Amino acid sequence: MAIRSRSATIAKAQSTLEILISMGFPKNRAHKALVATGDTGVQEASEWILSHVFDPELDKPGGRDFVVYALPLGGLGAQLSELWDTSLAQTGRNGAHKSFPHVTLCQFFKCDNSKVSQMIHALQSAVDANKASTPEEIVMMPFASASYIGLFMEESSAQWFRKVMNSFASEASKLAGCKVDPHRKQLHLTLAYQFLPNHQPVLDAMCKKVDPKSPARWELRLYSRDPRMGQSDLYRVLFPHTPRSDDELELTEDDFIMINPESSQTDSVGWLIGTSYRTGITGVIPANYVEKCPETDGWTLHRVWPGTRATSPDESAVTSRSGTVVGRRQTRGEEEGSQYNSPEGLFSHDVDVEYAQIVKKKDRGVKRATSASIPRSLIIMRHAERVDVTFGQQWLAYSFDHDGMYYRKNLNMPRSVPSRKGGVDDFRTDGPITEMGMHQARLTGEALKDQGTCSVSIVLVEGIHWDGCVQHFVSVVVMTICY
Repeated sequence: MAIRSRSATIAKAQSTLEILISMGFPKNRAHKALVATGDTGVQEASEWILSHVFDPELDKPGGRDFVVYALPLGGLGAQLSELWDTSLAQTGRNGAHKSFPHVTLCQFFKCDNSKVSQMIHALQSAVDANKASTPEEIVMMPFASASYIGLFMEESSAQWFRKVMNSFASEASKLAGCKVDPHRKQLHLTLAYQFLPNHQPVLDAMCKKVDPKSPARWELRLYSRDPRMGQSDLYRVLFPHTPRSDDELELTEDDFIMINPESSQTDSVGWLIGTSYRTGITGVIPANYVEKCPETDGWTLHRVWPGTRATSPDESAVTSRSGTVVGRRQTRGEEEGSQYNSPEGLFSHDVDVEYAQIVKKKDRGVKRATSASIPRSLIIMRHAERVDVTFGQQWLAYSFDHDGMYYRKNLNMPRSVPSRKGGVDDFRTDGPITEMGMHQARLTGEALKDQGTCSVSIVLVEGIHWDGCVQHFVSVVVMTICY
């Protein structure tokens, strides 16, 4: 089973890599993009590369920082989520708020981008090798001191995690050349630390409301982060910002900003130096446009494995989710009634499962209808690669001058764009289609025509107007549907 799973995962990663290379992306960039996006697919990886074309570290050798955590879901997870929110509201941010509730199973380790799939297989093999001894429950014991409050895992429960991590360390070294250092001290889940002394009684009272015996399903999760996060604090963008000078950084509401506390100050009061998570570009930003958030909000989730034995048929399937956080934190554990927050991201869906659910229609041998027997239907399609998705919102700053004159900065950008009543700002919510998008639109029409179930005419229209909304380079597909 482990060998079959390993072969399938390697084959999938290799296939996606080959597609990216065939699209013209350099191999090192393709590897880096697949790792940064959790290997969720060609579309996400290609968008990541194009968004980072101005990232000075795009071609820098080396890999990301990886770590393995154990996380509780269910009733315990819900209580921990409530504690995080309550303690933040009543006593302010303490050290525990730097991440979501977790048990650290190893130190951060490096893995070359080209070896990540082998490293993941090593962890998969370690879990499979110890599957028979997976515990049914994890016993946690409360502990509190003047400067620390947490839950410590009983050694009988911790033994299984230690076996898995020791096996993983050995296999990762052989398969991927990674040096994994399993956590040697007693495994624990931190509830609060690095707080003011006068906050200890309040925090202790809050933490005592958490029942460590509450039902919980545990998971092992493999995460990675941009190495720059190790020296930076992470901030969430609250408001968009359009640069007014060359040294300013564009802000979009779905982005995070990495700010190094030691080198973030500027000569101007109220301004900071930060690096965009989405683009890797560094610039000056207004300090009141961002707010500090957990570093883990910007991590990539690669894989998830069960850390406790399934107690019902619904829990028997091995989970293998992956994804990148690009935006707000996602909620996990909703099926158990928990509001447990962890960074699974917008790409955290199971791509393989969703693809398998697609019904591939076969040729049903239906004869082509004639216009005399069946009324003609006009179907308008606009579903292709867009400039704002491919290059990010920063394409506006690079492609338009102060007078609103458009300059084509990339061969995949449209040769021209229509004028808008609202000027350049109108393109922010209604971006044009790329040259590749036009090709995709034509292929879509040709594919429908080749199906033999409809008669298709393909027209590429520039500047088509509907209800005041201007669409540039729309693929208009006219189809006679056969019933």
